[in-house]
Amino acid sequence: HVFDRNANRLDRHVGTVIHLALELLSQLPELPVQIPGQLLHRLEQSLKSLGVWGASLELSMARVQAAVERTINDEKGRWILSSSHPQAASEFALTRVVSGEAMDLVIDRTFVDLDSGERWVIDYKNSAPAEGVSVALFADGEAKRYSEQLKAYRDAISKLGPQPVRCALYFTSLGLLHPLPELNSC
Repeated sequence: HVFDRNANRLDRHVGTVIHLALELLSQLPELPVQIPGQLLHRLEQSLKSLGVWGASLELSMARVQAAVERTINDEKGRWILSSSHPQAASEFALTRVVSGEAMDLVIDRTFVDLDSGERWVIDYKNSAPAEGVSVALFADGEAKRYSEQLKAYRDAISKLGPQPVRCALYFTSLGLLHPLPELNSC
């Protein structure tokens, strides 16, 4: 069980640092095709500050670098991270009140697409299918797993403007945008 807990802790830390990298990249006027050395150094320091050292640090950095490079070299990943979108925000914090209860939310990425006029809500996922599981089956399972969370995001963000809202998961380890049309608002 100690190994499982440690692997789970490392997975969470890798995910946190991938989110940081994507947030920082989304703020650049132009996306690079390689991770800048300065950013790699910052990501490594972030892992260290989370208590990741030694062989675990090397493995975690390799995972972070692979996911971020896959994202910035994927057409949809570049579209998501583009700083040219109106109302673009990463790690966007909102509070949603339902029946008098406040719920704090943090949306990984949101923006209004210039071409369609739709607001997108993107939730990054660093997971990948287990061996022998198809990407389609995996993505559908993850969509079911996170649909309530994305519904909460959609409902909260829809108060910000008249745009229709589109929700999607973006799998950084796969370079895959997986829209959830069943959550679309009109």
